[in-house]
This record gives sequence, C-alpha cells and structure tokens, in this order.
Amino acid sequence: MRQNPLALIEREMPVNRVAEMLKVNPQRIWTIFNHWIGKAKIADDVSSITQLGIDETSSKKGHKYVTLGVDLDESRVIFVTEGKGKATLHNLQEHLENKGVEKEQIEQISRDLSPSFIAGAAEAFPSAEITFDRFHVVKLINEAMNQVRISERKEHDTLKGHKYTFLTGAPCYLTKFRDSCRRNSFTYAANRRCSSRPASATD
Repeated sequence: MRQNPLALIEREMPVNRVAEMLKVNPQRIWTIFNHWIGKAKIADDVSSITQLGIDETSSKKGHKYVTLGVDLDESRVIFVTEGKGKATLHNLQEHLENKGVEKEQIEQISRDLSPSFIAGAAEAFPSAEITFDRFHVVKLINEAMNQVRISERKEHDTLKGHKYTFLTGAPCYLTKFRDSCRRNSFTYAANRRCSSRPASATD
C-alpha cells in the first residue's frame, strides 16, 4: 500500500528521505507539500484573534532565523516568515489584514525584549498593549541578582557558596544560607565578647 507523503513529513521525516522511500523526485514531494499547505493557509480562519505572541527561532545552522506569530488564545502558529527584524511584524500585520483582521483588533502582544520586535510591534500594531514574556524577564532579574551577589560577596564572606540561594530561592538553599548566617553571627558575637573582656591580673 502506497504511503501518504504528508503523513510521513508529519512524523518529522526529511523530504529527501520521503522521496527516497516513495522512489520519486524530491521536487514532486515539495510540490504536493506546498499545494496542501497553500490550501490550508487560505482556509485558515484567524478572524477572532486578539492575543498575539511573537517569537523567533533558528530554522537552520548559521543563524538562519524565522519569526512566528501565535494565536495565544488557541495556542497555535498562524504565521511564519523569514528573518527576525522589524519587518517581520509588518509582514504579520499584512497577513492578518489580508485575512480581514484589522491591526486595531490586536489587543495584546507577548514578545521578548528584542529592540526590533519592540519597534516593529509599535508600528504594526499601535493599539496593542505589550507584555514581555516571562522567560526573558526572569533572565534579566537573575542576571541583576547575580551582579548584586558578586558585588556583595567581595565584602561579606557569608555569601560565599550561595549563588543558587539567590538565583533559585529553593528551600534547601535558603535553609543552608540561614544556618550559615547563624553560625557566622554566633562566631562574630563570641569574638566581640572576647575582645571586649577586661584583661585579668595575670595577663
């Protein structure tokens, strides 16, 4: 029984491998693939979209990027375009407009901190409120916390070995840090009492 080439591609099998299995020219597989993808794009209904997610990903080795537009309410990709610059947002806006979605319909955009995406979103979807995605915000906070830790570590030995106490806040690290502080506080207080004790007559 002859296998469906699209079903094979759906299993993340390379087109050349599918062509080899079916004993046909790879270009024939691409023709079939592009035909059905084209029909699916035309039939795709995005008329209700209001929440838009933007992100880029590497499509090939050597910094070849594509930008994805995602319907956040339905958790599905609605648009892919080459590149990761400001123009990709205009390409997405044009795609939605061709589908009957005016730019004012987009109420929320979630994206990373890329300056290109920031500028592109402001131009292509001026009415949308912007939300920076959690991953990049947490990354910035962790970097800032680590810089504070490095700076404070130079003055306070108690902070030695507690990098992940600050970066994760995990209970095991916090308990270890608390116990370390208690030991160091006890030692510091004992040393102060000894140094402030009056000298004996035999000294």
